[in-house]
Amino acid sequence: MKKTPLFFSFIAAAIISISSCAADSTGSAQKQSLAASGSPASAAIDKSAEKHQTSKAAAEINKTDTKENAIKVTNNQNKGFKTVSNGWFSYEMPSSWNANTNPEEDEEYKVYEAKMFPPKSGQKMSSYIYVSYFAEDNEDIPTYEQFINMNSQNILRKGQQVEWEKYEPVKETKIAGRKAYVVARNCRHFLHPNSKDDSYVMKKEKMYVLPASKGYYVIRYAAEEPSFPNNLQAFEKIAASFKGKY
Repeated sequence: MKKTPLFFSFIAAAIISISSCAADSTGSAQKQSLAASGSPASAAIDKSAEKHQTSKAAAEINKTDTKENAIKVTNNQNKGFKTVSNGWFSYEMPSSWNANTNPEEDEEYKVYEAKMFPPKSGQKMSSYIYVSYFAEDNEDIPTYEQFINMNSQNILRKGQQVEWEKYEPVKETKIAGRKAYVVARNCRHFLHPNSKDDSYVMKKEKMYVLPASKGYYVIRYAAEEPSFPNNLQAFEKIAASFKGKY
């Protein structure tokens, strides 16, 4: 597949940010630019970006594979949790959850992800938790500083506030003994990205961005605003149990 130059990827991500959140972390600048190509209106571009998060199916990862980014799931002694691991990171997640990945896409973009979708309980939007490793040569957002900058503000609004978009100040913290930055925001999530229906709900996101000696890691949770507390404890458990290769 012919790839979009990184410069134009950042431009596309900026355009997307006009009508919704700034560039999504896992969705990355390049992946969003590919999804948004050919969409004439900002709302259509925004909905195309949401398609990457909401409608893409991935292969279940609790299978044996010889590739470094193949993920293995094993039971552990911590009742109610199981360990997810690959060559890039490991963490613990609730035993009843499944983790998904797309090895081919991971290799193409050099962003290695495990994606979890907690059980849905009445809300219109599916909640999700991603654990991602952005390699040094990734095709999306090269550095953690750029990632934070793109996800902690709307780069085209220049400080202008709108009712459906709110960014919290970036905070430095520690996660699993590692330096990390907290990035949090509230923004729109379109419910029908492949139709003319522009209905949406407000979603809340919390991300831990962890610098590494090579590349960086992101642990991300997103949910519909009213249901955000439902899986927050599980998200914090995943983050606290995280171990990275670098």
